[in-house]
Amino acid sequence: MFSCFGVCGLFVLGYLALGTRLVFGETLPDIHSDPTSSLLSILRKFEGTRNDLTNPNGKNEARDYIKESFEKYNLHVWTERAKIGEDLYAENIVGMIRSNRTGTADDQIVIVGAHYDTTKNTTGVDDNGSGVTALIQVAKNIGKARCAVNNTILFVAFDFEERTRKCTVSPYLCGSNRFVNNITSYLNSSGGTISGAIILETMLNHNSSSGSQDLPDGFEQLFRDVYNEVKKNSMRGSFLAVAGRKESDKKLLSLIGKHFLKDSNYRAELIPIPIEGRPSLSPGYENYVDLYRSDHYSFWDTDASYSALMLTDTANFRGYMRHCYHKECDDLSHVKENNLEFLQKSINAVIKTVLNLSEVDSCEPVDENFAGVSVTSNLFLLLLMLVGTFLV
Repeated sequence: MFSCFGVCGLFVLGYLALGTRLVFGETLPDIHSDPTSSLLSILRKFEGTRNDLTNPNGKNEARDYIKESFEKYNLHVWTERAKIGEDLYAENIVGMIRSNRTGTADDQIVIVGAHYDTTKNTTGVDDNGSGVTALIQVAKNIGKARCAVNNTILFVAFDFEERTRKCTVSPYLCGSNRFVNNITSYLNSSGGTISGAIILETMLNHNSSSGSQDLPDGFEQLFRDVYNEVKKNSMRGSFLAVAGRKESDKKLLSLIGKHFLKDSNYRAELIPIPIEGRPSLSPGYENYVDLYRSDHYSFWDTDASYSALMLTDTANFRGYMRHCYHKECDDLSHVKENNLEFLQKSINAVIKTVLNLSEVDSCEPVDENFAGVSVTSNLFLLLLMLVGTFLV
């Protein structure tokens, strides 16, 4: 028995010498969301109006918190300040994980985004404190693992997703519109591209009650298979809706579907929209307007028409958000453990999808705590093995 532990110990020592947790074949690193208690702590930072007219201080505080979080998790961080009106500027916060292809024509940038602003009078927990919480969690858990990736990863907190009349670019999506415009200029210079943008929009509301889910007018005719699936489940709002274009976003849809761990009460419902390229130039454009309602649309409706998805709990089509959407009652009083578990599952699916798209090579061991001393997970494993040797 002792010799067995000795051989195993030598194996672990050799493994430690590599200094990384290797990625073999298609196996991805075991990186996942923090516990639900941590998600709730972040959500508390986003319970309050974040609007430039009614609560600019709340918006500034949210912006500062996002920036500080990105910096804490080993990201290269900057604020993209873009003029969107006569005296109006959008401030997008960007955190980057560099790759060995950053700045080259081979780079296929991966983007995770969520808007942090709110309408004038909402508390903004689900819309979109939940999306920003997910964004921070994905950034944190990939960032702290110090993964070596082959494609650059950008985490972006968008400003001015919500309607503002002062924006001369467009009434909606002003911040992401400017971001897409700026990154397109960069890509035209570098020769790189965007492999996919994952937009996190209103993701907290999980409701397993019968009849808790509504669907937009005409949805039954446009997406019969999805409609039948929801109807078969007694119109329960127990799924994450994933909206993408059937062909243009085929790879992204497939990856999210693959990585969302399903059970009887949580699942991802893929919604493949039968349009290609720019929606505004596609026949039947107006049939799908309810699926354009977030920053993914800025990536779609541009000359380059980048691949992008919207992940959402369907906002005003589900449960309490039928009457709390853009209202003060979009607050923490509705947040229960099942909501946090739902958000956690979505975060884990996004982490795996991002690692897949980034073509991750390796990640450093994540720190654990052993008797009050911070050690790597591999060293922790070795300590346990040595303890076992003496106990046998």
